Amino acid sequence: MEDLTEIQSSDLSTFMFRYDNLPIHELDNLKQDHVVVVMVPFPIQGHLNQLLQLAGLISSSYELPVYYVGSSTLIRQARDVSSLPNVESYVFTCISAFNWYYFSCLLNGMSVQLQEELLKKLPSLEGEMPNEVRKIMALQGPYMDIRSDDIHNTSKLIEGEFLDLLAQVENKQQWGIGPILPTKLDHTSNSNNICLEWLNKQPLRSVLYVSFGISTTFSDREVMELVMGLEQSKQKFIWVLREADRGDIFIGGARRLELPEEFKERVKGSSTMAVPIAAWPMHSDQPKNGFLVAEMLKIGLIVREWHKHEELVSESTIENVVRKLMGSEEGDAIRKRAEELGEAIRCFTEKGGTSRIELDSFIAHITR
Repeated sequence: MEDLTEIQSSDLSTFMFRYDNLPIHELDNLKQDHVVVVMVPFPIQGHLNQLLQLAGLISSSYELPVYYVGSSTLIRQARDVSSLPNVESYVFTCISAFNWYYFSCLLNGMSVQLQEELLKKLPSLEGEMPNEVRKIMALQGPYMDIRSDDIHNTSKLIEGEFLDLLAQVENKQQWGIGPILPTKLDHTSNSNNICLEWLNKQPLRSVLYVSFGISTTFSDREVMELVMGLEQSKQKFIWVLREADRGDIFIGGARRLELPEEFKERVKGSSTMAVPIAAWPMHSDQPKNGFLVAEMLKIGLIVREWHKHEELVSESTIENVVRKLMGSEEGDAIRKRAEELGEAIRCFTEKGGTSRIELDSFIAHITR
């Protein structure tokens, strides 16, 4: 049997083991448990982390054994759950419920239920899906029918309308149990981090956090436009770069850019809960996510409209968006809405809150 990773409830630490190496008493315990949760993550960092957090939450709060499957062989085996009489499959969705609903409508030949003025502004599908994403979706498609229901890393406070619409389109239960990622940071693991030291010296709400995730790559020219736009905005910022941005991981060698004097890159992990967002959609679900943030929740601004996604974003455009977000009355109003929404979501995720009740309902369902 291939390796599995079990989630420890105390600190989300992991250890590896093989079934054939398990002590007899542990095998007996596995057989006696009424319900065992096995999680098979989609192998992209954003999905891995969210599912890992959910694994820790279920393990620590409900005392259910949780196994986090990480090998390619087991991922293939997990697809065969339909052949097992005592196994149910559930999809944990990391993208927004709005996005999921939109694509479900397209796949089922149904119209999207949205206000007419919003429908007119909805980003087109042109250029959204890279070929790699299309291939992944095609591979997943045949296995979607075997799932029992869906759980979402979102809150009914934000997307309750679309969870209800999804239930109608998919004819399946939709649980909004999120956000799973921590909404409160009780301690800092690295108090000597240079970025944290610098941040602690800055006024509240005065620093822009810049990150494009793990699936976006910029040309040298695009990097320079971004750099100059940030510099010209005169706003303080922290820019997170991936390890892959340092050079070509296939041929080796560091990537060298002539950056403006005194330009500094700093690295820090951060939560975007209760902060306004400057959304810069690149591909896949991002255009619809940006639309949700800017047009529907009104807690952010769009840096580049999707119909201009093939155009270079100039330094002046970046400068203007940053200034508007960080230093204008419109930006203050956006920040106020984001903070109010963030506080409400924190309440939703605490014990007795709607998201926690949703998770309780899901656990009750799978342990029925």
